[in-house]
Amino acid sequence: MPQKPPSQGFWATITTEETAREAVKMGGLPILALGASVIVLARTGFTATTIHLGVILAYLAVGLIFIVFAFRIRKGRAASLPYLVVVFFCFSIAELFFAFVFSAGSVGEGWAEVSVILTHIVTFIAAFLAIKGLRGWWYLRKAGVPMRF
Repeated sequence: MPQKPPSQGFWATITTEETAREAVKMGGLPILALGASVIVLARTGFTATTIHLGVILAYLAVGLIFIVFAFRIRKGRAASLPYLVVVFFCFSIAELFFAFVFSAGSVGEGWAEVSVILTHIVTFIAAFLAIKGLRGWWYLRKAGVPMRF
């Protein structure tokens, strides 16, 4: 019976350095999404309130840092991935909490419920990719592959 090649699906097994590197690259996508989310929050979330310009600039700087690190991870510099994934999960938990809290007062409005559901779906997919990236990073670390920041 012919042996089936390893699947390259969403939750592929990591058995070689190549598959581990691919998983690490995919782990950079949630960091990129987080950076874009922080920049969008700085642009839209603070325009209706009287927040100092320094806070908006700080959010923009943090978002740009996340985007730069995401592209560095895609280039193969995977040493920062575990730290960024921890930050990603902290931001994701806060995002899910606030999406639930702010939509609780608007029960019955269809768009609020749809946005909470979409937030949960997107966060779940991004968390899945982040965990896959950590699995690839862990394989590279166990194999003794040098990783740079």
